[in-house]
Amino acid sequence: MDSRLQVSTQSRKHLRIMFDLGILGIFIALLSTGNSGGTVHMILGIVIVPLIILHLLFNKKWLQNTFKVVFSGKLVNKMKKMFILNLCLFISFMVLIISGIIMYTTNMSASFHMHIVHSLFSKIFIILGIWHIKLHRQFFVNHLKRKAPTHGYSLRNSITKEEGA
Repeated sequence: MDSRLQVSTQSRKHLRIMFDLGILGIFIALLSTGNSGGTVHMILGIVIVPLIILHLLFNKKWLQNTFKVVFSGKLVNKMKKMFILNLCLFISFMVLIISGIIMYTTNMSASFHMHIVHSLFSKIFIILGIWHIKLHRQFFVNHLKRKAPTHGYSLRNSITKEEGA
């Protein structure tokens, strides 16, 4: 494989991870400003929408392959879980966006009911988001292992040498 292509692929993976961590940071900020219903929460809610769309575009190949497999009926168990999880995550995200817009643009009584929906789906989104990260953690771990400097040093070797000394 061409070394320039390999570096480019690694750089893209690194950028995707940094991008995803940025989305996670914004989502945590949304959670911390959520109860205030203030301007910061609304701005972050608006900012995260195009970022989620970009996240989906970055993972377009996975989405295309998964949809092909789903409709062919040859979906393996782990991929089924990921597909269902990601679909539920997307639906809960859409409910959050729609309920947020309704709360922002309507009168108090409709806003009160949407607040309940928004609050419920934010909790659902948190649970699904944690599960999403858990299912994709191996991607992150493998990337970090490739990025970590090795130079013949290993934490395991270091601990073993200290115990033996």
